[in-house]
Amino acid sequence: MKAHISDLFILEQIYSTEKKPYDIIKGIRKKFDADYKPSTGMIYPSLKRLMGNNLITKNEGRYKITEAGIEYFNKNKENYEKMVENFTENKIFLGI
Repeated sequence: MKAHISDLFILEQIYSTEKKPYDIIKGIRKKFDADYKPSTGMIYPSLKRLMGNNLITKNEGRYKITEAGIEYFNKNKENYEKMVENFTENKIFLGI
């Protein structure tokens, strides 16, 4: 499965605590000092993809990372951190 930056944003946000989509978006914005604002058009398809791949679960509107999701995030963490650093410095994302 190809790593999508939006999937990794979400997994990072719910890595330690369950969150609703609004809180996920808010957390991503905070991470980038509002220089980057993910749209609901990016978040909801990513949530659906992550659920379809059993990387997250949903309960009462909150999303939670699964053990498989933790493994997936950790596997892609180094490249993800490089992308975040590149965005912070250059304001562009490069694909994983």
